[in-house]
Amino acid sequence: MPVRLRTTLTLVPIVGLTTFMPVSIRRTFVRTLVIRLNQLGYLPGAPKTAVACVIADSSHGPVVAAPLTFDVRDTAGHVVQTACTVQGAAPFGPCVATYRLNFSSVRTPGRYRIVSGDTQSPVVRIDARAYAGAADTLLYYMRQQRSGYNPTLRDSVHTRDGIIVDHPTRSGEFIDVSGGWADAADYLQYVTTSATATYVMLKARLDFPRAFADGFAANGLAGPNGTDDALDEARHGLEWLLRMFPDDSTMFNQLADDRDHTYFDLPTTDSADWMGADTARHYE
Repeated sequence: MPVRLRTTLTLVPIVGLTTFMPVSIRRTFVRTLVIRLNQLGYLPGAPKTAVACVIADSSHGPVVAAPLTFDVRDTAGHVVQTACTVQGAAPFGPCVATYRLNFSSVRTPGRYRIVSGDTQSPVVRIDARAYAGAADTLLYYMRQQRSGYNPTLRDSVHTRDGIIVDHPTRSGEFIDVSGGWADAADYLQYVTTSATATYVMLKARLDFPRAFADGFAANGLAGPNGTDDALDEARHGLEWLLRMFPDDSTMFNQLADDRDHTYFDLPTTDSADWMGADTARHYE
């Protein structure tokens, strides 16, 4: 839907002048409607919801979330769910108004688009195997983030972790805590996030054992090893957590601190010699 609101310029004559002066301007808003959906797809018998988002180029002035009408069409343009009108909901992030578009009535496998006015969604995929392989795809990211031996780089990184700091008697002592995963887009490592990731993988494997394949060895290189990849990756996390809990009275919280963000580097060439947080990086 792009919707353009007209700019109004009010001109009034000023006594004694032969020109006009602008007194008030109503700001222009250019609204764009985008439709967001599950890009993996939807199962035929499952609930199906997309979200329409109204994005405005200015935050000035009130935004009225008028009702929105949409339908669903197959790739040939045939309507498969007749027009529905939905009410606007609260703003969210960049969306000044949002709409929940329920198209659960579409159950036949195929490819579709959601259409509202001049706006259409990306292709909607309805397929009984919509999520096939999705669990394994997530594990590619975990292997990429590995510290210690990294199968994506086929090299070992951060092998000199780490040095204890802020301890009453052991500060400056080296302990072997190489392993685990780098956090997000930097090279810091946290017990809390790593423990959460490990738990989620184990829970997923417990609840959906057939969702994971055995395409990689324990070290992350391609090739089956008789153990599915979720358990291999969870073991990698557990082994690092055990290094961070070396005994019943000692728990280390993290590796490195935000000084990691001062420059960009590949993990294979990353070097540091400083202390911070609970354990520090010290490697060559």
